[in-house]
Amino acid sequence: DASDGTSLVDGICQELAASLDRVPDRGKSEESHLQTRLEELLLEAARQKDVVLLIDSIDRLESTDSVQRLAWLPTRLPERVAIVASTGPGRDLELLRKRVPADHVFELPPLSAAETRAMLNRLLSDAGRRLQATQLGPVLDGLARQARPINVQLVFDEVRRWRSHTPAQALPAESRDLISAV
Repeated sequence: DASDGTSLVDGICQELAASLDRVPDRGKSEESHLQTRLEELLLEAARQKDVVLLIDSIDRLESTDSVQRLAWLPTRLPERVAIVASTGPGRDLELLRKRVPADHVFELPPLSAAETRAMLNRLLSDAGRRLQATQLGPVLDGLARQARPINVQLVFDEVRRWRSHTPAQALPAESRDLISAV
């Protein structure tokens, strides 16, 4: 479970350690230790390969304090390391703007209905699948509430398993709930 910053950083450290064929450091999960460990592992990994961390929905990490939720995020990265993080509008976005150079922050608007439909149809086509009209309509209606690429991907992961006779099901609009559903 990476629903809080400490668990998220611990999970990233475990994955980095495994990718370096190192034994994961499991016993010290204090936030300050994890921040140092993350920086060390990123530096070591960058000596061997390019590293890209993809972190979705930072604003949904459990914590009432945005500053605490983002404290672990390095402000300086080694060469060959990139972090791509998403957040909704609000305090977390403003804190990110203060922590990283302005030219490193990109705002992506929600997908339009046409973009959502095109992305889902492309994913289905690439998988050799398609939805019936009675299935597609409710799925697109559900995606309209939270039209983000991650949600389209998560919905695709579920609906590609449907058969032509499977009735359309209401799918959650939030990424966290979609992950649980699929």
